[in-house]
Amino acid sequence: MMRLRLLMSFVVALACSARAQSMVGPDTVSFTSGALPLRGIIYRPAGAGPFPVILFNHGSGKDYTKEVAAVGPAYAGHGFVFFAPSRRGQWLSKATGHYVIDSLDAIEKSQGMDARNTLLVTLMKGEQLDDVRAALNYITTKPYARRDRVVVAGNSYGGIVTMYAAAYLDGLWAAVNFAGAAQSWADSPPLQQALTDVAAVARIPVFFAQAENDYDLTPSKVLSATMTKVGQPNVMKIFPVFGKTTPEGHSFGYFGGDIWGPDVVAFVKKPK
Repeated sequence: MMRLRLLMSFVVALACSARAQSMVGPDTVSFTSGALPLRGIIYRPAGAGPFPVILFNHGSGKDYTKEVAAVGPAYAGHGFVFFAPSRRGQWLSKATGHYVIDSLDAIEKSQGMDARNTLLVTLMKGEQLDDVRAALNYITTKPYARRDRVVVAGNSYGGIVTMYAAAYLDGLWAAVNFAGAAQSWADSPPLQQALTDVAAVARIPVFFAQAENDYDLTPSKVLSATMTKVGQPNVMKIFPVFGKTTPEGHSFGYFGGDIWGPDVVAFVKKPK
């Protein structure tokens, strides 16, 4: 038994080493959204490519260093260029523009929860989507990136803006929505209506994914059903409990790559 364990450890070590040797990154890059300077992180397979692209949208937190360090290599190890743009006011772009949560908190304090919910929708389909569009324009200029195989993905708030991208941005192949609106759905009827409307006009296939112990599974179920009703290809999968807490379940899209990887990769690589 001990020899078998040592052998397995050696095999795992070799696999990890091979993946590390075959990957380039993380590289920090700069791009602009309108006049705003933004930054992002790229992991990619070694070689000239071109390779399919994952344009990954982070959530509403202030820092995503650990999360991107986990999810970036997971995608690059499957042969994707992984680009995580940092939207205005957050993470690597914290010096540019206003932090989205500060804007929402301020309007709630002065005008109430209804105003917060309305502003959330406005920001997601406005400046937040503008930053994703700018990131898409940037990554598709790279010679190692396949312009015809760009998949937009995101977790939490990143899942929300991913749905807007699926409906309104040109040049995308598919979308992966991890836990989009899981924390905000129940308290925001305007967001419920907006995302349902967006799902009904999505122009690309969408994979909806959540861990069973996420905050709320309703968004994936409702949006998947909406797309199915209008005949738009989509997949919804609720994965088993991830971690021990609800926040850990909500972070499944970052840290659960070994679990969701086969399903997500098969979905985004299949022909339309």
